[in-house]
Amino acid sequence: MSHPSVPNTSSSDHRPTFNGVRLFRYFLLGEPAINISSAIPIILAPEFALSFLVRSPSDITPAAVVLTQWFGAITLGLTVPLLLSVPHVPRAAAGRRMAYTTLGACEATLGAVMAMQIVNGDSGFSDRALAIGVMAMSAFLGMRAFFLFVKPGPGWMEGIENVKKVQ
Repeated sequence: MSHPSVPNTSSSDHRPTFNGVRLFRYFLLGEPAINISSAIPIILAPEFALSFLVRSPSDITPAAVVLTQWFGAITLGLTVPLLLSVPHVPRAAAGRRMAYTTLGACEATLGAVMAMQIVNGDSGFSDRALAIGVMAMSAFLGMRAFFLFVKPGPGWMEGIENVKKVQ
């Protein structure tokens, strides 16, 4: 007898049949991988990271270096809720909506600030770096909105309904 939080598998395919939750969980694993692989170099070598973002080397100030490291630390910290929501159990499923809503709000705000900095033109960051940042924030925000509101409904976000369907 299987545990209620562990889905059954079909006989021909030993993977769980989740009506799309597997795709969602791949996104949940992919995003932390990107966050961790970019945040650690930002924390350990902020000058190197900044060299790709600023208009000139003179814009790499001690304050910019410290703020860049803080940004890397915040990125790592905000990755934890994503990692905790990956397992397909009720406890993790309950946190998915909160994690995606919180991160979506951060991305909407950061993307808007970056767009404002492009318009103002006085941030010290290159317009190219800011434009890439706006596009990245928009892409992540769009993905979150898709999973939260558009498709495929509560089954992907909460996951429990899908476990009940396959039992």
